[in-house]
Amino acid sequence: MFDKLHTAVSAHRLQVLLALALFVVAIGGYGAWRWPTLFGPSQDASRVVVSGNIEAHESVLSVTQVQAPIVYLPFDEGAYVKRDTVLARLDDRLYREQTEIDRTDLDVATAQISANESTLTAAHNSVVSDQFDLAEKQLDLARDETLVKNNAIAVQARDLAFTAERQSATTLAHDQALVAVARNNIALARANQAAADAKLKLDQVRANGNAGRWSNSSPPPSPRSK
Repeated sequence: MFDKLHTAVSAHRLQVLLALALFVVAIGGYGAWRWPTLFGPSQDASRVVVSGNIEAHESVLSVTQVQAPIVYLPFDEGAYVKRDTVLARLDDRLYREQTEIDRTDLDVATAQISANESTLTAAHNSVVSDQFDLAEKQLDLARDETLVKNNAIAVQARDLAFTAERQSATTLAHDQALVAVARNNIALARANQAAADAKLKLDQVRANGNAGRWSNSSPPPSPRSK
């Protein structure tokens, strides 16, 4: 009877050991399966595992140099695009309207130059006429001075000649000043013409290119690209 009891205890102990061994194997298998998830992948000499933030080496940032509604924006921020890909299109109607205004301003500046040149010509002709008139009045005054000394005419006549000579000299000085003003106006009009021409060319570039189409190979404002 003692032998039967010993045999039963041994069999029970063997079952317990076998169950314990199966439990250890199950735990080990589960641990091996969950280890990469819980503790990261196992170290491998062929690769290095690091963590951090990835940023693009080159990007194009939006700025406010150009004000116009965006009518075409096919990419999201951070999207990868190829070089020379169109990133955005803006409504360029405002720039084309501004171009027409600039062209009108240029025409006005050009016309102003012509008007000032005509004014200069008229002022110059007036100066020439004034110079002849002054020369004549000076001769009259000199003659009357001689006649007064010889008592050939009254002093009043000489005084009238002197007054006429002074008035002619004043008119000449006035017209000479108008010549200087006309020349200054021409210089100013030419400067305005140059400024209007430069602004027209700049707005034409914006209207024909940069204002309507931007790619990631050019610096104008556009969405960020990698």
